[in-house]
Amino acid sequence: MKKSTAYEINAALTVIIAAAIIVIAVMIAHQRPVKWDLTKNKANTLSPQSKEILKGLQSSIKAVVFTENPSRRSNIEKLMKLYKNEGNKFSYVFYEPNKNPEKSEEYGVTLDPCLYLETDAGKREKIIEITEENITNSIVKILSSTEKKVYMLSGHGELPINDPENIKSLDILKTAMEKEIYSLDSLNLKQTGKIPEDASLIIIAGPTIPFYPKEIQILEKYMSEGGKTLWLTGSSFPEETKKIFAKYGFSQYPGQIEDETGKIIGESTSITLALSAMPSSVTKGFDPTKTLYFMPLCGALKFEKNVEGTTIEPVLNANQNCSIKTKNGEPVDIDNLGIITGITIERPVKDSEKTEKIVVLGSSLMASGQYVNRGDNINLLLNSAAWLVEEKNLIAIRPKDEISAPLKMTPMETNQFFFKTVIAMPILILGFWLSLRIAKKVAGKK
Repeated sequence: MKKSTAYEINAALTVIIAAAIIVIAVMIAHQRPVKWDLTKNKANTLSPQSKEILKGLQSSIKAVVFTENPSRRSNIEKLMKLYKNEGNKFSYVFYEPNKNPEKSEEYGVTLDPCLYLETDAGKREKIIEITEENITNSIVKILSSTEKKVYMLSGHGELPINDPENIKSLDILKTAMEKEIYSLDSLNLKQTGKIPEDASLIIIAGPTIPFYPKEIQILEKYMSEGGKTLWLTGSSFPEETKKIFAKYGFSQYPGQIEDETGKIIGESTSITLALSAMPSSVTKGFDPTKTLYFMPLCGALKFEKNVEGTTIEPVLNANQNCSIKTKNGEPVDIDNLGIITGITIERPVKDSEKTEKIVVLGSSLMASGQYVNRGDNINLLLNSAAWLVEEKNLIAIRPKDEISAPLKMTPMETNQFFFKTVIAMPILILGFWLSLRIAKKVAGKK
């Protein structure tokens, strides 16, 4: 056998074996679909929230880092430099615990690595898991004069706050809020008969049972005296409770929003994909072209009349593929303002420096464990709380050290991928080899 022929046979066998491996691998992947976790980690930039807080620092913050590990130090120092570059009142220093036993004892160091934030006033916050999110949240905590007490109403079928096994639970939102400046508890007005004096914010998340008249009186009194409330309604929000909204000049349409976009992207039509309205108090820094809110079983808000002294600002709008339908499936006429799914309300308290503030979002399930981390739901909810308790530094897009972006394909995309990799790619490889073979023969005849 000629050497050239043997070479060609070996080359052909190599191509065929490679093609066979690709075919087998893709067939296995086709039968056992998997997700690829694509991390969008902007390692060289801080989040808008971190930048905002650093630029607004009125007093110095120092980070004291303890580690013996050179690799860990290198990674932490990269993050420290980002903080220092964004805020001239931020500084940092590194210590090796074994070489600085007195410092280690002073700070009570027991882990490597460990970071402490401290102010000129002597306040100190310990961070074990050194991430941008934890550092920024700790800066907010250490500079905050007081913790904000938040009460979530219960007793009317509201979403639970301490039930991780329940996909409707608010435990993820609760944890996220407690990482910032809030502490949360549930509140049953039927049992207490009043709203505690330390309440900075009341959250009403998806009640399905009407409030007693006495409870409504308690809520209205609290609100009229400058109280802050976050209402998460939904399509099944009790009609009697909606009457609270009347004195502010708005109501909620009957029925539920249906979103035809769901048919296109594989979601239920009962999930409204809402968009940011014009830049508002709670969507500061959001890019309207890149933000999306998942609002299941969503109700639509309706402006009824102008009320003197009351300012209402749209926050969210349903997309153009949405309509409102009653429980019987009948369409609901919509006014020229379109379908609004979120608003803010402000009203100064008479003869007082206080201001009554309200946020109303048309879906309670958007805050549930099933949906709170979808789209920009969590940022919107945390920003709403920050606006209500007047912590403007917290109104921004929060840091995500790792954004998990699973790659999912529709059935059509899967078939196209299968065709291109199992059929088209091997054919192209074999075709390329055959073209070389023919070209070589033609060259040999010349």
